[in-house]
Parts: sequence; structure tokens; C-alpha cells
Amino acid sequence: MMRPWPFRLIVTLFAAIVIAGSARADDHGILQYKAALTKIFLEMHAAIPVYSLNPVYPGDVIQFRPELPLVSARDCFPKQRHGDYVRLDPFKEGLSTDISAGLEAKGQVLSKQIAEIEADASASFSKTAILQIDPLSVDDLEPDLTGLDKWDRSKPKCRDIPAVLARQAPGKFVVARVFHGTVRFGLTSDFGANVSATARSQIIKKISRVFGISEAGVSASASSAYFLVSKSPDPKTLAVMPPYYSLKEIATIANFLAGARGRELEKLVLSAIQEPDRKAFDALVQDILAFFHQHDFQVQEDWARRLVHGSDPIYAGDIHEKYGERMEAVATYAAAVVLITRPQRRI
Repeated sequence: MMRPWPFRLIVTLFAAIVIAGSARADDHGILQYKAALTKIFLEMHAAIPVYSLNPVYPGDVIQFRPELPLVSARDCFPKQRHGDYVRLDPFKEGLSTDISAGLEAKGQVLSKQIAEIEADASASFSKTAILQIDPLSVDDLEPDLTGLDKWDRSKPKCRDIPAVLARQAPGKFVVARVFHGTVRFGLTSDFGANVSATARSQIIKKISRVFGISEAGVSASASSAYFLVSKSPDPKTLAVMPPYYSLKEIATIANFLAGARGRELEKLVLSAIQEPDRKAFDALVQDILAFFHQHDFQVQEDWARRLVHGSDPIYAGDIHEKYGERMEAVATYAAAVVLITRPQRRI
């Protein structure tokens, strides 16, 4: 069940954000982008972001670190329909990203497209973009978790399904819910002083041509133009949910981050996600490490595995209704761990 976004999260990501399979990005930007999506999806949907797996369907067996598809639902859960998406309210506000250099959308470097527009002295771009996840839809196991009982026992490739369902295969789980959508960036181009209506019209035409969008998709006023570009050409799998989470792991993190400690870590996490300067970012990462050391709390890089496979399992679909505040703490903790963990070079 989706919860309203509990606060206005203003973040500035380093501009070196890339789409899956595109050119390498600075570790700084990868960490900030992944931490931001981790916080958003865990807090709003109790879901774990994925970056290289696409598409994913309910009934698929997948692995984290590294992300790997292990068994297809088509093979082991033949009664599951694929792509039966239900539209959710999109995430449209509160996430701003630095676009000063290197940011990519649809495989093209936005800084080059922006430079082409700014060659006209009448237009200049804001240094930030607004991140949106829209459209966003969800695909669930059918008819519900009882669908997990209907796996194909005749196929050798499905022989590990009982261990996975029993949460006895660390790092692996059957996907119960998939979040599917498009990450979009809202860009703002400011018009110069005393720009005529004719000049504004020409700038809008140029924006339409350079970014490959319709003129109708550009919202213009007397002072600026705002429009959306997509991070990926088509909607893709953005996050997944397992059947169960560990209530013990959730409680451990939430108890640790109760009160002032939670506020302190969230401030550090948001500051690190926002920081455009690499050296300042590195200093904030050290502050996060010092925070955990000071409070003698063990950092678990395999937080996702522990969250899925820890003791006292609870149906993941009930998490927000019953333990919404605790998941806010889990989201902050997980984002902190992402920030201090060396990333893979491609996302």
C-alpha cells in the first residue's frame, strides 16, 4: 500500500547519473542516485530498487549483489500472468538533481543538449532538475501469495524453489511485487531579460528539436520554459518487493534510529545526497561512518539480504500499514549504507 510522501526531500545529485548500460559515471553520482531511489522506494512502497534487471515479473527468482536473474516465472510459476500492471499515483515532487555535467537521458548527454540551447544568449538552464517517477505502476502475484504454491514441480530448474520460498537461500527470493515506471527529469530554461514573444517561440522550437519532444510538452511562461525528458526510452522495472520482510531486522534498525539519532543520520544522509562537490561528499561519507562507529552499530552492506531473510517474517504488503514509521528509519539506514558502499561502476 502506498503512503503519502512524509516530507519534501530536496536533494542535489552529482550530474554523472547514467542509465543502465550507458557510459561510466563518477562513483559520487552513482552513490547519490542509488541512495535517493533506495530512500524513496523503501519509504513509500517498502520496495528495493533494482538497476540492471529489466524486466522483472512476479514469480521471478532473483539475487542481489550482484543483481542476477535466476529463474523465470514463466518456467516455474506458469499460472502467473506477466505485465498486468495497475497504475499508481506517480512520485512527482521534492527530488531535485544537479545537471551541471554528464547527466544522461535516453542515452544522450544532457549537458551537450543544454549547451546547444544555451548557445542562444536568450536562454539559460537552471542547474537542477526535478526528478519524477511517472508513470508508475505495480504488478502483483496472482491471486495473492497463494500463487507461490503453484510452482512447476516437474522441471529440474525449479528444484530450488522450496528453499527459496522457505527463505533458506541467502540473497535469493521470489518476487512478489514489481514496480514499473519511468524516471523523468524536469528541466527549466530561463529566458533572458526583455526577450520578445517571437524569440521565446524560437527557443521553444529549439528545445523541442534538440530534446526530441513535442512543443506541446513544453510549458512556457514569460520568464521560463519547463519540460520533461526521460532517463530511459521506455518504462522499466524500478523496484521489487519480496513476499516477506524480517520484523526483527526492521525493529533493530528502527530502535537504533529512534529520536535524536535518527534525525542526526537523516540529516547526514540528505546532506550527502545533495552535495555536488566530490571532496565535501567524501567528508560527509566519513561523517556517516563515524556516526555508526560512535554509536557502535554494525554497518551491514548486505542490508537487503538481511531485511529479506532475517527472523520473524512479516508479509511485506502489510509493512506500511503496520510499521510505516519504522520503515522510514529503515529507508534512512539503507540509504546511508548505500552511500558508504563502493558501487559497481555501471547502473
